[in-house]
Amino acid sequence: MARIKLTTGRIQDFQLEEGKQQSYLYDTESRGLAVRATRGSKSFIFERRVNGKTMRVTLGAVNDITIEDARSKADALIAQVAEKVDPRIEKAQADAAAALQAEKDRIELAKLKAEQAEQNQLTELQKTTLGDVWPVYIAARKHRWSDLSLRDHLRAVQLAGEPHRRTKGETVAAPLVSLLDCRLIDLNADKIKAWLDTETVTRPSSAARCFRLLRGCLNWCGEDGSPYIGLAPVDAHSAKRVREAVPSNGTKSDCLQKEMLPAWFAAVKMQSNVVVSAYLQTLLLTGARTSRMYALPFTKLLR
Repeated sequence: MARIKLTTGRIQDFQLEEGKQQSYLYDTESRGLAVRATRGSKSFIFERRVNGKTMRVTLGAVNDITIEDARSKADALIAQVAEKVDPRIEKAQADAAAALQAEKDRIELAKLKAEQAEQNQLTELQKTTLGDVWPVYIAARKHRWSDLSLRDHLRAVQLAGEPHRRTKGETVAAPLVSLLDCRLIDLNADKIKAWLDTETVTRPSSAARCFRLLRGCLNWCGEDGSPYIGLAPVDAHSAKRVREAVPSNGTKSDCLQKEMLPAWFAAVKMQSNVVVSAYLQTLLLTGARTSRMYALPFTKLLR
């Protein structure tokens, strides 16, 4: 067993003995400290007999730690052995504790990342406007609607400046257009009431109809399974001040009464244009909508 004071030069000169798997060079300054040479590497080790068995603990490669550091580590291990503490068990426990802490840190980091991702997703979702939701709502619900109801939903958000269907002019912005850029989280009772107050001044019937459409959309947003659940305030459309702001339909005064019919038919039959006369009488007798009557071929009237 070679024993010598370890120096940098002596460690560099120390080589693996021919025909052996490993060779040792022991230090005289720190008992138990040695350099172990193997094929291609040299390391500082601590060697001691514990309970009748040889114990070796690797301290580090000779290129990674200094001789002084290796001696300090060896002295600390000697003190542990003197206290009947097995450094290997101590190291295993320390490694296990470090691994456990690393796993806790990994789980905590993953949890923080998940919470951050959820917060980022919520932040993006909170940017959702009524204009983003409306086409999604129509696509999800149109299979339950009639053609007329689908048309009403499309017209409720019709932009200004489009060619008018029955005139040569352009369309004006539909009632809900002014709310399309409003975020769902901002679409509270005060916002809806202010919108109703504005629209009711010029087009009360359209405002009432579009409010009902908006109410249906907000109800859908709050249903289980909706991607927008929890965004719109729960009392956005049901608050008392909102309900009171919705225009009432009132009693119609521009309809024909039974006693008016003889005079009306007499006046219509006096029309010089027989097509117009026939058109008006057919509307009254069948109750057909004007748009459907426009598209009705003359041949079908003869059946």
